[in-house]
Amino acid sequence: MTISRPQDLTTIADTLGQILCPQGDSVSRERAIEDWLAQISIADVDDASCEAFYARHGAPGRRADQFEVRHILFLLPSADTEQRSLLMQQALTHLDDLRAGRQDFADLARRRSDCPSAAQGGYLGWVEAAQMVPEWHTPIRSAALGLLAAPISSRYGVHLVEVLQRCPGAALSPTAAREAVRDHLRRRRWVAAVEERLQSLWMEADVHGVPAPVLLATGERLCP
Repeated sequence: MTISRPQDLTTIADTLGQILCPQGDSVSRERAIEDWLAQISIADVDDASCEAFYARHGAPGRRADQFEVRHILFLLPSADTEQRSLLMQQALTHLDDLRAGRQDFADLARRRSDCPSAAQGGYLGWVEAAQMVPEWHTPIRSAALGLLAAPISSRYGVHLVEVLQRCPGAALSPTAAREAVRDHLRRRRWVAAVEERLQSLWMEADVHGVPAPVLLATGERLCP
């Protein structure tokens, strides 16, 4: 599922937490958001919806390649070119240290990464390209196992990435292809429901300064 992020998801989450739990601390707000998300339900995807997808786009022929990865994020708090340059220099210094064995990846992630995965040493598990930020797609797909040769600059900041394992995609049976389509449509339907609820909540709370959230890219409500 491809999801565009024209807005900063951190800003959306912070605003949502303030709406749901105005007097709470960060932990209380995170729990409030989790509870709010858990209440969102969607209708299951029926066979007719899968057949419509097939008719329009054809069946997926292969399961996507998967990558076991971990990363360290140096968060960029704003669209500041100078700050991005400084973060890149820091990342390059750490990359040199990692290559030379002067630092341990997991330890560095726990100390310096601004991603929640820092608690797991930067470990993200097995992911497909579609689950990554777009700026990762090409470097990850073409990378050998191990540390990527250069940091990746994304809308969120600068990343040091290590590919631990790679699992090539495999041909899908007709049954597996149908279930892949069903899962794809189910996840898109859920994101659309979250977006709709968020926009309603923004209107009810009369939020100013933070635009109503848009999670799906233009045209994604109708086609993948």
